[in-house]
Amino acid sequence: MDAESSLLNVIHHLQNPIPQYVLGSLPAIITIGATPFNGSGRKFSRLLRCLGCPFIGLFYFCIIKKTHETMCAYWLSADRFIDQNLTQDPRAIDYRPVGHKAMRIIPPLDPQDPKDPQNLIINTLKDCVAEASLLDRFASFVSAYYIFVGIFIGIAGATQCIEDKQDWPDIPLLFIWTLPVIYFRIKDGLVVIKEPIFNGKLSVEDYQERKLSDKQKYGLFVALISILLPWPTVVIAYFTRPVGFFCRSKFLTIICSIWSFNNTVAYIRHINGEGDVHESGIIDTIFWLSGVIILIGLGFLSVLAADPDLWVSIFGSSCYVPSSC
Repeated sequence: MDAESSLLNVIHHLQNPIPQYVLGSLPAIITIGATPFNGSGRKFSRLLRCLGCPFIGLFYFCIIKKTHETMCAYWLSADRFIDQNLTQDPRAIDYRPVGHKAMRIIPPLDPQDPKDPQNLIINTLKDCVAEASLLDRFASFVSAYYIFVGIFIGIAGATQCIEDKQDWPDIPLLFIWTLPVIYFRIKDGLVVIKEPIFNGKLSVEDYQERKLSDKQKYGLFVALISILLPWPTVVIAYFTRPVGFFCRSKFLTIICSIWSFNNTVAYIRHINGEGDVHESGIIDTIFWLSGVIILIGLGFLSVLAADPDLWVSIFGSSCYVPSSC
């Protein structure tokens, strides 16, 4: 009878409309997982990988220089580039020339020359980029609004007693790491709308040592953001009255631990060099599976946040939290 009652209780909550703070967080998630490649399967796979490993999306939005050609070049595999540092013996490279191993795209000698191969490729890359729509930017602004409101209410709940049964700040707070993505999307507003396809190879050359060092330091900074920024959610959840490391905090800790581990692995792999933006090895499989786990976990969290009593109904008395502050 108790099991049947618990099931009916869960079904009742599932029939309720999706909470507005969940819908408000969706644009940020979709933005960070956007890809110009065709096919819903590839797009959804990219979304899951970015959800399972935030560093992937943060790297693209925060590190890649916001010009048409560099934004498009990010999506190219290593075999589409050629190193022109040795003009007598140009050679292919084994890694994508971005981030830690960034290289400079060589500008064409004559931008007006229609026969210059480099000029043709760069023009093709530029044609793949468009300005984000007003709706796209507004949707990002909505996500930022819910995240900032979540921060405010979360801090308020951790510093004073709020008699409210809903724990709604948790989900927006979890996506505080998307704020840099939202900022660059609203500020720059450039979107790669289609897969760059061209004949030949894009010529690149080494950056000056100081320039490359600055890019590497910035990459490390972004990696640290992706690793550390989700954890304030756990801290706020712990100090939310009544203070304690209850099931809610444990649930959030699992999500943040997955993110931090995957982000660390992704950064180490990035330093060693990446051959393709769509890797298919064991690491990317882990990222993809992590995205599935995170997606399911967020679904559970959105349902459980509506009523703390559901924690006890589903997971047992160990998740009981005193209602008083």
